[in-house]
Amino acid sequence: MKSLINIILMLIPMTCLALGDIQTENIQVENIQTEIDSLDAAKKDTLYFNRPLQSHGSAFLIPYKHFKRINKKDFAFQNYQTANEVLENKIFSFPLLLGNLGKFNSFSINGAYPQQVSTNFNGRALQSIFDKKFNLEQFPSEFFENIETLFGTDAITFSDNSSAAMLNFQEIIYNTSTPYTKIWFAQSGYGSIGADGIFSQNVAKNLNFTFGFRSLFSDGRFENSWLENWNVRSLLRYNISDLSSISFVYNFTNIGNGNNGGFESDSIDFSDEINAVVLYKDLDERLFRNELNLCYSVILKEDTSAAFSSNLFFANEDWAFARQYRAVDSTEFAPPGTWVTPQFGLNLKYEMNIFKILTLRAGTDILSYNLPETAYFNQRKDLEFSAFMHSEIKITDAFSFVQGNRWTKQKEDNFFSTGGKFCYSNDKNINASLDFSFSETRAIPLFSPNLKKEKNLLLLIDAECFFRPLKMSFNLYFRGIYDPIFFAPTYNENLIVNTYPKNIDNYSVLGASVAFETQLFSSIFLKLQAQSNYVNSEMREVKNIFPLFYGNFMAYYQLQVGESILRVGTKLAYSSKFKGLSFVPFNRSYIYKDIELKNRITSIDLFLSAKLGNAYIKASYENLISNEYYFVPLYPAIDGSLRLSLQWSFFD
Repeated sequence: MKSLINIILMLIPMTCLALGDIQTENIQVENIQTEIDSLDAAKKDTLYFNRPLQSHGSAFLIPYKHFKRINKKDFAFQNYQTANEVLENKIFSFPLLLGNLGKFNSFSINGAYPQQVSTNFNGRALQSIFDKKFNLEQFPSEFFENIETLFGTDAITFSDNSSAAMLNFQEIIYNTSTPYTKIWFAQSGYGSIGADGIFSQNVAKNLNFTFGFRSLFSDGRFENSWLENWNVRSLLRYNISDLSSISFVYNFTNIGNGNNGGFESDSIDFSDEINAVVLYKDLDERLFRNELNLCYSVILKEDTSAAFSSNLFFANEDWAFARQYRAVDSTEFAPPGTWVTPQFGLNLKYEMNIFKILTLRAGTDILSYNLPETAYFNQRKDLEFSAFMHSEIKITDAFSFVQGNRWTKQKEDNFFSTGGKFCYSNDKNINASLDFSFSETRAIPLFSPNLKKEKNLLLLIDAECFFRPLKMSFNLYFRGIYDPIFFAPTYNENLIVNTYPKNIDNYSVLGASVAFETQLFSSIFLKLQAQSNYVNSEMREVKNIFPLFYGNFMAYYQLQVGESILRVGTKLAYSSKFKGLSFVPFNRSYIYKDIELKNRITSIDLFLSAKLGNAYIKASYENLISNEYYFVPLYPAIDGSLRLSLQWSFFD
């Protein structure tokens, strides 16, 4: 088996050199462990075998603690249906929801919109080539071990267009000698129904095979907001040693959406589903996405002072569009059609620790793609190259300084990012950082060649403290945006048929957020989150895109009997007035819309979650009072709706 692996590894540059340093004996490493619980389903054979490398697919093979991680166990009691809903509850941001599952639901954080959010899988970029963004609703929510969330200096070092955040989905890790299966089922209002199934088993010594499928369907609340989503994925992972793993992942997604573009105006009652007039009655899309990913990770020395990782991947997107007659214009709008965008990539990264004082991470990302000409962009064939360096200097046991740089070459253009941050962590109850970063927004095919580069300057202050049973966190940021790129609409008989990018005047955004969690009387839990965002500009396009105040409060009662747990609670959310930016579905751009949502309670939810053996049963009634609101104009949220879900593992 090792000979076969060595042949495969020769396909990846430098990997054979790294493989030569692998220790063939089974080395016990204290910080590499296999968690054993009902959710992980990680079991051991009676005969010894190599442990999976738990950091395989992570952004950091050598331990690094100055970032946040969402583990698959952290949302076991959450009534979720998509990966975006997992993030919505774990990252306190301003949601940008489009009123139904499957749409380009995203979020705004640290004063930036989704163009500055980078999504990765096993450290390599997940993206659609034409806009360099990724629809989080496509990613199966049962197919990751951790979601690593990076901000500021860390984010702009390891990824392009990530001044808001970088998300890294680390592949799922199972390690079981007997067949393991898990099912997930969910149902909610307006015909929404979903299912997910997983099978995993070690089919040979040190070799694990995992297979999964997912389906998610919805009629939607309003006309032409339907969803059809299928996903099939498989994973083959070989544990070369306790310190090295290689995996091959195939992920296929078939997602179809009705893109109604929201309401024509705010003059009608949101609750009138029958008479509501949407912008596009027949505008829809379907995406077939195939992804192949070969990932290799190795810790080269027993003391974890050196490590190497590589990713070789292929992705192909096959888009199909249908459009209504009144939206077709020979000069401005594409007729029904398709386009195919293949992409190939290679990522290499080497990490080393010197005298336990300096940790260096350096690497390169290479991407080749071919994009056909459409109504929205010209034909584009390119080979992009990026190089990066990330370093951490340990000043004392508690203080450290982190610095990062990234350079990207795209045709004749160069894009630079740089940043640094001071970090404090006493490994007990206090974490804090002061982060300053600068990044240039990489060009996307939707941009015209005469645009100036958009630059983002971000000052970020974060602090967390833990004093049982109290947990508090604080965030303060300043974002300066220079030569901002903004999309403006093109109309045909009062209908938006296209958008075009332009540079607007510089502006800045200031914001702060606080979060507070505590426990009362051993069984009552309280959580409060609040944020404020202020745009320092008189330009109408951006002046009121965020509410001055947005927050939520959650309280629940927990009862535990043996291993069984019951939670019953409520959640309330409130937003002050704002205008926001509207979403144009056919090219995924955001535009100004002169419509204001007044101060209001956005939702009141009731929920119940229970753990019974290996099963998690969840029920919630969301938007109890059926309040009418939106986060993106004019895409009204779902009114009062019952949501049920079940997660159950077998042969555990």
